[in-house]
Amino acid sequence: MSAKAVSVGPAKPDATKERAALIRLIHVGRREIQMSEDAWRAYLQQAFQVQSSTQLSLPRLRAALAHLRRIGFVPKGADGQPLPARPEHEWTFVDSATVSRQPLLRKILMLMRSTGVARGQQVAYVEGIARQMAGLGATAIDKPLPMCDEFELRRIVVALVTHIRRTKHRVEPVAANA
Repeated sequence: MSAKAVSVGPAKPDATKERAALIRLIHVGRREIQMSEDAWRAYLQQAFQVQSSTQLSLPRLRAALAHLRRIGFVPKGADGQPLPARPEHEWTFVDSATVSRQPLLRKILMLMRSTGVARGQQVAYVEGIARQMAGLGATAIDKPLPMCDEFELRRIVVALVTHIRRTKHRVEPVAANA
């Protein structure tokens, strides 16, 4: 009698399990807040240019779940108690900004990631640069970053690019040999 070798396929990576869990949670949330299938597909098309949540990457699935939480979905655990939400970071307002301002805010976010400024202090850093922009006939921007219009955001992007270029090319003084 010959023994059959049982071939076990490779185990699913953790990201695949997490992705499947997020997709299930998103569909539960969509049903719980009573969002129609058409409205959900319209959201996916507008926000991510896809037709189905199965076409979303892991970060985009997290963004879609965050959107559902913002509009009222409260995930519950096996015991029926609400799950704790992930702590919001300082850039969460970017997802809820108007569509015309989102690319500029994302550009500012990416510029700040390229600097050495710690998370949690980046928005304050950008707002500080915006306040210092008065000069050469321009007026300073003295309001919170989420309240800035497209024109002000464009000025902030230019100021940040200039600031990053200047700090990147800044040469450390060489100590004189004593």
